[in-house]
Amino acid sequence: MNSKIASVAKYIFFLLLGGGLIWLAFRGINTDELIATMQKANLVWLIPAFIFSVIAHYSRGLRWNMLIESLGYSPTSINSFYAVCIGYLANAAVPRLGEITRCTILNRTDKVPMDSLIGTVVVERVIDVITVLLVLSGLILVRYDIFGAFFIGLLGEKFGFLISYWPYILGVSMLGIALFFYFIKSWIERIKAIPGLGRIVQFIEGIFKGLQTIMKLKHPILFTFYSGFIWLMYLFVTLSAFKCLAPTADLGFTEGLAVIVAGGFGMAAPTPGGLGSYHILVTEALVLFGISRANGLAAATLNHLTQTIFLLFLGGFSLLAIFLKGNNKKNT
Repeated sequence: MNSKIASVAKYIFFLLLGGGLIWLAFRGINTDELIATMQKANLVWLIPAFIFSVIAHYSRGLRWNMLIESLGYSPTSINSFYAVCIGYLANAAVPRLGEITRCTILNRTDKVPMDSLIGTVVVERVIDVITVLLVLSGLILVRYDIFGAFFIGLLGEKFGFLISYWPYILGVSMLGIALFFYFIKSWIERIKAIPGLGRIVQFIEGIFKGLQTIMKLKHPILFTFYSGFIWLMYLFVTLSAFKCLAPTADLGFTEGLAVIVAGGFGMAAPTPGGLGSYHILVTEALVLFGISRANGLAAATLNHLTQTIFLLFLGGFSLLAIFLKGNNKKNT
């Protein structure tokens, strides 16, 4: 009972946090300009946006399969796609729930061990973070006039001590990680012998086994291709959404990549589906390119709303498909 109360309280907190960020995003905005922009939206461009979104999710399922196959399991591509869509649907409700949910789905449909699946999802998330940071670095190099001064000023103001002492911080961090793994390796067998801790240790070992899949890929070049292709599809989704609104219709690849990076950080925030945080960061990214704050927020709102609708449709469809497949197996 206490755990259920804690879960509900946590969800309410995250929802209130998202609501507070939404209030901050819309505070001081010229709502007449925003509404006028939204009313003139050409929603036909959402059709290619949806198609690109489906391709991105299916490609993510294919890439995930490549990690899982390194463990010796062969889930079907369609089940991995369904699990990815259901995971995103869960994330739209409760932050970080989606990672566990999609592992649970594939564990039930294809009997892949849960702990190993979690390790592969961690690998995916690390790769996604690296990709976002690479894109951000490229943007700073290509458009230093916009991004370079912005981030240097931001870092200098907020995190100046990190810039000054980064060699020491890096050294201490690496030493701490090395000591942690040395402790685990030295004491693992002793910890296993402690009643109640053995299963926890085995679960952690399974996660590490999943993490090692990146080193055992059968087709690393294809895996790298999928990793880039997924984000290319995200870019096409964003460019299609730009075409919906007149103020953003002429924006190109650079602006699209900037929105993807800003949106990625926004979706990583602990709010349901990036509620509020996505709106603020995407709006700020568009303002850097001369879009008014009201029009930028209109674009951010449209992007977030349509992505949420896509996820609700794909996640609901995937849940229904998994349910029907499960019933067919029982009846045969």
